[in-house]
Amino acid sequence: MTSYERIVVDLQTARRMVQDAEKDRKDLVYWDDGYWWEEAFNELITYEQEYTERLIEAINAIPFQDDKATFYSRQLNRALIEGIDWHIDFRQGLSQTLAQWNTTDTISNSARYRLITHIVSLDVHIFSQDIQLKQVRLEQLERRRRHVGNIDSNNWNQSWDELNTVVDEQRQFYAKTYQIAVPEHIIGRHIVWLKHICDIQEETLQQWQEYRNVNTPQLQQNLRMVESRIKELQPQQHNSWLGCLLAGLIGIVLCIISLYGLSGLTAASSSPLRGQVAVPITTTLPNDPQLLNDQGILLLKDGQCDTAIEHFDAAISAKPEWYEPFNNKAFCLYDEGRIVEAKDAWRAALALEPQSPDANAGLGMVLYSLGNAHEASQHYSVAIGLRPEYVNEEWLRNEAWWSEQAIEASRPLRVALGE
Repeated sequence: MTSYERIVVDLQTARRMVQDAEKDRKDLVYWDDGYWWEEAFNELITYEQEYTERLIEAINAIPFQDDKATFYSRQLNRALIEGIDWHIDFRQGLSQTLAQWNTTDTISNSARYRLITHIVSLDVHIFSQDIQLKQVRLEQLERRRRHVGNIDSNNWNQSWDELNTVVDEQRQFYAKTYQIAVPEHIIGRHIVWLKHICDIQEETLQQWQEYRNVNTPQLQQNLRMVESRIKELQPQQHNSWLGCLLAGLIGIVLCIISLYGLSGLTAASSSPLRGQVAVPITTTLPNDPQLLNDQGILLLKDGQCDTAIEHFDAAISAKPEWYEPFNNKAFCLYDEGRIVEAKDAWRAALALEPQSPDANAGLGMVLYSLGNAHEASQHYSVAIGLRPEYVNEEWLRNEAWWSEQAIEASRPLRVALGE
């Protein structure tokens, strides 16, 4: 058996393992906390990446004019299309399960959270595969251009438009569904690939200097298009973001004060807000997810975790694709000693926003409490990388408003990682 055949067998086995892990979900008596599903899914992605990377390595090792490059390119196309189709079909099955669960009250919220996180994982991966497919097709055209001296400009423009379309759709998906920008590391990978295409085009121009009957103007135009796209995707610095954020927070606070008549701040406690604001319990909650989340935060700071959880649950129901209520609810659950439920809520938050430093720190803390020191360190390291203040105990207490219980539990990680 060749190495490629072995990877294909491993890939097929990995898909069966994900499907087998999914079968038990409908019988919640035997369904665990999602760990085995996530392990199987991550292993599947690893095999998919290994297979495509091996094919790409084979293509890059072959001279541009060799027919073997075309053979491996076709294999790579088929592998990516097959992977996309498989994940789309599998996602439809998960969506059907979620639709069925939403019609009954017998399914716990934690089970729904896990299912949502798995659907989100598939969404993210499908976009990633689709973008890679479009990248491969455009790179194949560049290889052909170098070999024959010319390509059909319509074919190049069509492939270029298809690639940009799916990248823009990914951006719209994140903005509309999750209310966040595409994470920078994803955009960064695409920019690296675009620069790789620029390198190929510039090398082709250098080689073409010795030849006639080549379409240099077309190649130069395409090179300028790629360079322009790189500039467009480069992250922009905005100096006014802090002012906008503060203005938004002030507006939220004023809205809450006007709606609920909050007043009479008491003496300071260990946290600036803890114990200072008493939020009245209302019999009917609003349907505004932002307002529900903000009111829940005030309840959390006041130590009223049970009522805060009700508000976060209502915010989640109103906007299940928003990560913040999951993160805030996780802190409530942790303070109440509901450790496993807190872990599930933090995983749900990170599935929606992998770049949240607070959720990464929270998940790291709770995993350490559960004895999983290795994964705990990984998540807390991500939080520190995104915001170094997460090693500082006073900052956690006075700025992030962590409870003393959470601060105490995170201390071993903070000491180990650089406090």
